Amino acid sequence: MNREDCVANGAGSGRGSPRRSGGQLDLEKDRFASPRGSTAEDFMTPGMSTVNSQLPAKYSRIFAYDSLYDDDDEKDCSLQSEGSVISYLLSQLRIGMDLTRITLPTFILEKRSTLEMYADFLAHPDLWVAIGDGETPQARFIACLRWIGFSFANLFQPKASVILESTLKAFKKFCKKPYNPILGEIFRCCYYLGPVSNCVNFASPASSLKPLREEDIPAVYPEEELERCGPIPYASEDCVVFLAEQVSHHPPISAFYAEYIPKRIQVSGHIWTKSKFLGLSIGVEMVGSATIVLLDRPGEEYVVTFPSAYGRNILGVPWVELGGQCSITCAKTGYSADVNFLTKPFYGGKKDQIRAKAFGPESEKPFFTVEGEWNGRMIGRWTENGGEELFVDTKTLPIMQKQVRPRSKQLCNESRKLWESVTQNLKQGNIDAATDAKSLLEQRQRREAAARLEARQRWIPFYFTEERRCLPTASTSSGGDTYYRFKWPLTGRCSTSTHASSA
Repeated sequence: MNREDCVANGAGSGRGSPRRSGGQLDLEKDRFASPRGSTAEDFMTPGMSTVNSQLPAKYSRIFAYDSLYDDDDEKDCSLQSEGSVISYLLSQLRIGMDLTRITLPTFILEKRSTLEMYADFLAHPDLWVAIGDGETPQARFIACLRWIGFSFANLFQPKASVILESTLKAFKKFCKKPYNPILGEIFRCCYYLGPVSNCVNFASPASSLKPLREEDIPAVYPEEELERCGPIPYASEDCVVFLAEQVSHHPPISAFYAEYIPKRIQVSGHIWTKSKFLGLSIGVEMVGSATIVLLDRPGEEYVVTFPSAYGRNILGVPWVELGGQCSITCAKTGYSADVNFLTKPFYGGKKDQIRAKAFGPESEKPFFTVEGEWNGRMIGRWTENGGEELFVDTKTLPIMQKQVRPRSKQLCNESRKLWESVTQNLKQGNIDAATDAKSLLEQRQRREAAARLEARQRWIPFYFTEERRCLPTASTSSGGDTYYRFKWPLTGRCSTSTHASSA
C-alpha cells in the first residue's frame, strides 16, 4: 500500500488547519511500504458515534468517544469456554520462559492496542497539569506523587463511576490482554480541559482558537508544521495532547509524549515490556521511565519509573495486580519517593496494597507517607505533626474520556484503523476471523522486517529519536542509558518562539 492509498483509504483530507501556515502536504511515502518508513503524518485516533454533550461544538464535529471499546454488547469468550486451548498452550511453556515471541490465543485479547492503554496514564489530566501549580518544591512533588497514585489505577483498573455497570461486570469476570503494537504503529488522542484564558500561545497562531471544521483537517502534516506546533497541529490549547509510537519490535518498546500548552508542562517516556510465564501467573516487567518537565520551573524535572504487573489465576478467573517498586526523583530540588506495590501473600493478606515514602533533600527520613489500595483509597500522613489526610480515592474521581478521531479519518498505521478487523470480529465473537486478521498483520510485519534486513536498513521511528542518556540517574533498572526523545517537544518550541519574538 503506498502513501496515497493510505490517505485515501482512511485519512480525511483538507486544504488547511487552524494551526497550519500553509504549504504542500507530504504524500510521497508510505511508512509501511518503505523499509525505512519515515515520512510526515497526521494525528488522531478513532472513535465511535457517541459524543459527550458537554464538549464544545467544535469538538463534537471532529471527535467521538471510543464506544466500541467500552460497549459490552458482545459474545463472551471466556477462559472457561476455551479451557482446552489454554491447557495446550500452558503445556508448551516453562517457568520463567520469555513470552515476547509466544503467540497467545486471540480470544484473550482486549480489543485495543497497548499504545492506547498507555494513554490511560492521563485519564486524570487535570491532576497532571496541576503538578506545576504548587508554590513550593514540596507541594509540587506531592502533586506529582498524587498523580502517579491515580495513573497506575487508570492503567489497570476501570472505575464504576464512569463505565457502564455491565462493562465493569465484564471486566471483573475476565481480564484480557491488549494487542501487541505493530512496529511503526501510532496512537494519538486529546483530553479536553475546558476554555483557556490568559495564556500565552507561543506555539501556534491565534487562529488555533477558532472553531474547527473537519474539512480543515489535513491528512498529513509536513515536518516543519510538527516542529512549529507539536504532535497535534490542529488541536487548540484547551486540550492535553497524547501521542505514542511503537519504536521497536524486538525488544518491544513503546515511546510516548504528552503536553499541555497553558500550564507549560510536558511528559515523555518509553516502556519496554518483558513478559514471563510464572506457572499460574504471567508477569510483565515494565522497563523504562517517564520524565515530567515544568517549563516555568527551569531545570525542575521529575523522573518516574514503573512497577511490574501480574496476570493471576490464568486458569480460572484472571485478575491483575501490581508488584515491585517504582521511584520518583527530582534532581534539582532533591525530593524523591519510593513507591512499593505489594503483591498478595499466598495465604491471607490483602490485595492491591501500596506503600509510599517521600523524602526531602538530603534526608533519610520520610516527611510524608502513603498507605492504602492503589485502586482505591490511599491515606497520607505527615511525619512532622502526625496529621492524616485522604490522599487519593481512585473510585470517586471521574475519568476523563479521550477524544479521538473516527477510524474512517485515520491513517493506516493508527492503532484502531490498523486493528479494525480484529476488533470488530472479537466484538462479534468471530474468533477465527479475528485470528486470521491478526495473522495478516503479523505476516506483513515479518515481510517488512525481512525487506529491511535484506536492504541492510534499520527501522527509524518517525516521531522519536533514540539517544544515549548522560544522567547520573540512568541505570539498567530504569531502562538503561538509552531513551527515546520526542522530536518536537514543547521545550524546544518554547525556546524557538522566544528567540523569534525577541529578534
